[in-house]
Formats: sequence, C-alpha cells, structure tokens
Amino acid sequence: RTPVLENLIRRSLLLQYSDQAGMTVSEAQLTQQIANEAGFKNEQGVFDNQKYLQFLAMSGFTHSSYLKALKEDVMLNQLQQSLTTS
Repeated sequence: RTPVLENLIRRSLLLQYSDQAGMTVSEAQLTQQIANEAGFKNEQGVFDNQKYLQFLAMSGFTHSSYLKALKEDVMLNQLQQSLTTS
C-alpha cells in the first residue's frame, strides 16, 4: 500500500475509535477555533469573516465541509493528547 492510503486508513480508524470512545467536539469549540485562527484575523487582530470566506473559496471548502474537517482534526488532537498523558 502507498503511504497516502495507509495514512487515510489510519486516520479513519482513529476517528472511529474517537467516536466509539465518546469523544466530542462542540460547535462552540469549532467556532472558537476558527475565531482564534491568526489567518482569519485583520490587522487589528479581530476575526475577519471576509478572510475566512476567501480561505474557504481558495481551498475548495464550504463552511460545513471545513467544520467537518476541523472537527476531525480537533478530535484526533484530543485523542493524541489523551494517549500521551495516560
């Protein structure tokens, strides 16, 4: 198998494990994560919705598809943290 395929399989299995373990990420957590992202802030350090929308358009995401991808990333980070602290 190729490394890309192996990474996709590993990611899928880890997400399944996270889900079975009851790990969750709230909408509020995702919203906060987006609001805190430096790339989405203006020169004054305030969240700029226009920058966010430009990022989505350039990356080929919709708001919902980006939330889904972000949720998966946050869940995988939580899983990794829980495994390293136990």
